[in-house]
Amino acid sequence: MPRRRYIFDPPDRFVAGTVGEPGERTFFLQAREGGRVVSVALEKVQVAVLAERLGALLDELDLRGIAPAEDEPAPLAPVDSETVDDEPLDEPLNEAFRAGSLTLRQRSILVTSCASTLGDSYCSLVWGKRLAEHAGNDAAAAVLRGDDAALDVSERALARWARRVADDPNSTTVADVDELRAAGFDDAQIFAITVYAALRLAFSTVNDALGALPDRRLSHEVPTEIRDAVSFGRPIA
Repeated sequence: MPRRRYIFDPPDRFVAGTVGEPGERTFFLQAREGGRVVSVALEKVQVAVLAERLGALLDELDLRGIAPAEDEPAPLAPVDSETVDDEPLDEPLNEAFRAGSLTLRQRSILVTSCASTLGDSYCSLVWGKRLAEHAGNDAAAAVLRGDDAALDVSERALARWARRVADDPNSTTVADVDELRAAGFDDAQIFAITVYAALRLAFSTVNDALGALPDRRLSHEVPTEIRDAVSFGRPIA
């Protein structure tokens, strides 16, 4: 497939935004120049990494004293309430392409495997329920117990990688990464998968350390198979 290039020199607007309700949101990166709008769908973690890298780039340019040429736009003003762009994404919102994203089913497998390995009952119940909606109650409960037989090859590779990252990230090998490549994930996706897993682990660690308990309403909402599989972590409130 030929490479597609979208050039905005400079863009009138360059922004990240979302569509949908929390927990079911789709993230977009959008550029606009005049009447031309390009929207790229991507993962939340990819937005975070991009923002971090752009911030580091701007800091480096500032340290080096690099300023725009006389015929280029003036530097951005300091960020304040008047310069922050919190307007909705431009319409029409037509997805030009998707940047190496994971499906909700894949994310559910990733988080369920991470949370259960760490012993986080709260996230295991929440994401086990989501996985059950896509893979069935028995398959989701099996993943919570470390049994991936009901998953396909690429999903089993995801689950194994997630558990390795959660259990002992220092034990990963080239063979583990090669397994992900063989399952169809490129290096950019493997990086995004690993960062996403690490962020989920950080969230679970905060929950556990501060004593967040699964509420009783959540216990009644999840399938019995999922509730029975989560026999670890803090008890239901």
